[in-house]
Amino acid sequence: MTDSTNETKHVWTVLALKDHLEKLLDLFKEQFDRLLIEHVKSSEVALNARSVVIDKRLDDLNHESERLNLMKDTYVLQSSYDLQHENMRQDYNQRIDTVLTLIKSIQNEIKSLELTRAMLEGKASQASVLWLALVSIVTMIVSVIALVHGFTTK
Repeated sequence: MTDSTNETKHVWTVLALKDHLEKLLDLFKEQFDRLLIEHVKSSEVALNARSVVIDKRLDDLNHESERLNLMKDTYVLQSSYDLQHENMRQDYNQRIDTVLTLIKSIQNEIKSLELTRAMLEGKASQASVLWLALVSIVTMIVSVIALVHGFTTK
């Protein structure tokens, strides 16, 4: 009897252990499901928060990109500035040289015109002297004729 009682106890013990293990398994399963749901929810919250942070960073980067493009459009590189400045300086010097050459040419033309005028004035003065001499000679001839006529008629 002790063997059969032991067997029955043993059978009941295995059944009781099976029930106990199934209850524990169900509890672990429920707890795992609950933890899994909590983990999924917290992951979603963290993912949403991270998405907001990433969106803000991307927006900041877009604004920075716009600012950099504006800077690129409005600022000039030093090398480009130096090159353009040197080109402008050379162009300015060429223009100054051209203007100085024109001024010298005009000065030479003015001197030439002054010389021509002086020559023309000299010729005009010489012509005036010749006219004056001619008029004086004619006047002297008329005076001599008048004197001779005055002496001969008396």
